[in-house]
Amino acid sequence: MVMINYFFMCLIFGTTFLAIKIGVDAGVPPFLSAGLRFFFAGLLLFSFMKWRKKTAIGLLFRKEVFFTGLGLTFGTFATLYWAEQYVTSGIAAVLSATGPMMIIIIQTFLLKQKGNRLSFIGCIVGVLGVILLILPSFSIEISQFWMIG
Repeated sequence: MVMINYFFMCLIFGTTFLAIKIGVDAGVPPFLSAGLRFFFAGLLLFSFMKWRKKTAIGLLFRKEVFFTGLGLTFGTFATLYWAEQYVTSGIAAVLSATGPMMIIIIQTFLLKQKGNRLSFIGCIVGVLGVILLILPSFSIEISQFWMIG
């Protein structure tokens, strides 16, 4: 079961940037595309959890769920969907892969918590892995919107 779940996670996250780029290139407004994707994903997950009797409808009205969705899902993916109008999906993937590294840097320098050297090395290896995957098709078209994106 763990391997099946791992396979689905790789499939879903591995196609994220490609799916965003296909939607944007097809002319679907980025926020509409993101909204539809997350609405149906949330509906599917919540229905599954409700069917297994692991959740209640009241969970949807908790402020913790609201702020988590606002910060993690909306904040991250709204900007990503918007940016992919102007940058390639490969560059978006590389920049998104730096997220864990940014958390370690913020934790170390702003929060003054001692950083774990192995975590930092793991983040570098992950970013290098993403770069190696997209390197054969890597291209850049620099414009003002590209820089903002």
